[in-house]
Amino acid sequence: MTLVRLIERLSNKQFMTELDKIVEVTDVRSGASVRPASAAQVCQCGCGTRVAVGRKFCNQAHYDDARGLATADADQVVAKFHQGVSKRQLAHEYGVSFSAVKRLLRKRRDQTEH
Repeated sequence: MTLVRLIERLSNKQFMTELDKIVEVTDVRSGASVRPASAAQVCQCGCGTRVAVGRKFCNQAHYDDARGLATADADQVVAKFHQGVSKRQLAHEYGVSFSAVKRLLRKRRDQTEH
């Protein structure tokens, strides 16, 4: 297969999967052919936990934590919201989506109700 045909076949979604199929590394000690562990097989939150092929996070809690704000920033967002700052302004100020702000405020509201 030529390099051009190979590049045409690879899309962003398939890139790591196809690359793992193509690339093989020889283990220096045993001489055996080994597939490299790709970044797509490690939890994207940074914990280093291995995940199943096609997954980005090892569980829902890691996904939720990675897509939200840091705890200190989340506390500031809630405080500013209670002071009257709009959700859209908070989203813009902290560089997150409007949905992330709504989700954070809903989560904090539900925690205080229980």
